[in-house]
Amino acid sequence: MRRTLVVVVCLFAFYIATAQDYYVPPAKRSPATGEKGSTGTSTGKFSFGLSAGPAFASKDFGSKNVKNSFWDFTSTDSVHLQGFAKTGFHFNITASYLISENFGITGMFGNNSNPFDLSTFATTVGPPFTSSFPQFQTSEYLIGAFFSTLVRDKIKFEANIMIGAVTTTYPTLDWTYPVTYPAGYGVPAGTVVATTQTYVFNPGASFAYSFGASFKYVLSEHFDLSLGIAYTGAEMHFRGWTDTYTYTAPGYVFSSNPITHITDITQMSIGLLKPTLGIFVKL
Repeated sequence: MRRTLVVVVCLFAFYIATAQDYYVPPAKRSPATGEKGSTGTSTGKFSFGLSAGPAFASKDFGSKNVKNSFWDFTSTDSVHLQGFAKTGFHFNITASYLISENFGITGMFGNNSNPFDLSTFATTVGPPFTSSFPQFQTSEYLIGAFFSTLVRDKIKFEANIMIGAVTTTYPTLDWTYPVTYPAGYGVPAGTVVATTQTYVFNPGASFAYSFGASFKYVLSEHFDLSLGIAYTGAEMHFRGWTDTYTYTAPGYVFSSNPITHITDITQMSIGLLKPTLGIFVKL
C-alpha cells in the first residue's frame, strides 16, 4: 500500500511539473529591420541619409509678374523682387535620432540650384538683360522634430516639421544700351557709347520653416530606401544692392564708381517643393 501511494505521489508531481504554462512574450518588431523576432545588433535610433530630387519654385521666387515691383521701372515700389526661378535640383544631408519609439529630433542641410529664366525676364522687363551666372543657389539649415511609425512589414512612415535659416544669392544682371554723348564728356560730340548698367544684390538670409513626409523601405538592418516630399518657405531679405555703370566707346573704356544702396532692403518670398529619393544608414 505504501509503495502504491509513493508511486502515485511521484506521478502526480511529475504531471504538475510538466504541465506548467510558461509565458513567452510575443516577438517584437525590430526598429532596425521592421521584422518580427530580429536579433540584429543595431538599435536603429540614429540614422543619417542623402536625398536628392527636383526643386520646384513657387511664391515670388518662381513669379514672372513684375508689375508694381522692383523690376517695374514705371512703379515707385523698389522693395519686392520676382525670382523668375525655374525648376532646379535639390539635395540634402539629414541626421536623425529617435528619443522614443515614435518621436525624435532631426537636422538637415540642403542646397537648391534653380536656373534664372533670363530670356523670359528680358522679354517681360523690356531691356536686353544678360547675366554671367543666371542661377540661384539656395541653402537650408534646419532642425526640428519627426514622427516615425511602422505601417507594415519593412515599410515605415515618417513626418517632420523644422525651422531654421535659408540663404540665397540673386543673380547679377547686366543691362546694356547705347547712349549718344554731347561734347564735354571726354569723347567727341555725337559719340555713341555702349552703357552697361550692372545690378548686384547682397546675399539674402531669412528665417525659414519646413514640413515633410516620407515612406521608408527597410532594405536591411542598416539601410533604408526613402521616397519623400518636403516644402520649405521663407521671406527672403536682401540688405543693400549696388548699381554700377560701365561705358564703352571706340578707343574708350571707363566706368563710374558703384552707386551703393546700402540702406535699401529688397525682399522676395520663397517657396520650394522638393520630392526626393534617398538612402539612409542606421546605427
